[in-house]
Amino acid sequence: MNDALRTLCRLAPMTLAAALFTGCFGGVTTDVETEETLRTVEIPQDFDFSTTKALYVLVSTQDAGRLEVIDARGRTRYQGPALTERPTVVGLSVPLADASISLRLTNGTGVVRTAVTPIVEDVAEFAFD
Repeated sequence: MNDALRTLCRLAPMTLAAALFTGCFGGVTTDVETEETLRTVEIPQDFDFSTTKALYVLVSTQDAGRLEVIDARGRTRYQGPALTERPTVVGLSVPLADASISLRLTNGTGVVRTAVTPIVEDVAEFAFD
């Protein structure tokens, strides 16, 4: 009886492992119809894998100062002078999901003005008056 118990103790873990292994793969089948369906998928002509879009930010102001363009995640994407004689134009790339852009204008005396402007197609435009 002692030998039978030893044999059982040796075979039990292997039997349990085999049962678990075959249980994990018991329902796997290859579906040929899925391959046929994928061949008939129509992809739109304007589809691409891009996750970003080009954006032009146009900012008009009468105050000379420093302009900051900030994306939806709070990252400063542009920091530079704000033009007074014509709109400041900034070109950058933003995620497709972004619907607006934040602007911060600091004039020469340190006064800070902020704005959030919507992105319409590929342009965000704002005038600090």
